[in-house]
Amino acid sequence: MQMKLFKALNLKNKELVCFVGAGGKSSLMGLLARECVKAGAKVLVTTTTQMYYHQLKKCSPLVVLQQADNLLPMLNKHAESNKILAAASTLLDNQKVIGLNKELLDHIHSSGMFDYILVEADGARGKSIKVPSEHEPVLPSLTTTVLPVIGLDVLGCPLDGGHVHRSHLFSQAVGQREGEPVTEKTIIKMFLYYERVVRKTNPNVNWVPILNKLDYLADKNEATRIAIQMISLSTQQVLLTSTSSSQPVLEVVK
Repeated sequence: MQMKLFKALNLKNKELVCFVGAGGKSSLMGLLARECVKAGAKVLVTTTTQMYYHQLKKCSPLVVLQQADNLLPMLNKHAESNKILAAASTLLDNQKVIGLNKELLDHIHSSGMFDYILVEADGARGKSIKVPSEHEPVLPSLTTTVLPVIGLDVLGCPLDGGHVHRSHLFSQAVGQREGEPVTEKTIIKMFLYYERVVRKTNPNVNWVPILNKLDYLADKNEATRIAIQMISLSTQQVLLTSTSSSQPVLEVVK
């Protein structure tokens, strides 16, 4: 049964939600932000790393660009008349923004100013799959939910720099040689690796993997098989999604 992302996640009030991985993080974050607003919530969208300004602008028509000292008063001011805000510290010459540090996001979350804070917590340079480097993901300590994302269009593609972000690091993490095809097993190993990294710093987060770009698969059962195997290992639920649909969650596997 198709449904909205907000409904599928069953978020509690006052959550700090971080998107990690590759293959549609920014689009999914924008979708979730709009769905939260439609549910009557007040939302902040940001990043703890860097992202393109136009991606942040898609999430919210109003982007607050301020250094840490001035940010909270500006957010307070604009939150009075706006259900959704985006925030970053600096706009760079390449049209990327530098986001907010994780300690500041913990402070904003604790203030209760927003019902939901949505954060892009690592980058993938447009690729559909990745593993985190040693400094990733950048998660605030008060993060409640982590949504690791993969783009299913990478299935069957070679494990190389054209398809995989930091392919050398990825091949080491999943124990697979560069140039070999990305398989269902590759994706499962990637998610397990990602979860181990995240739980070292944030052991109690709600972990909900998202298999995005389901519409790219000729055989949708491939995605279902991946999800079922992940459930059998440790995960409680997996979302199969397509951001091209008005009801982006096409299946929830539990």
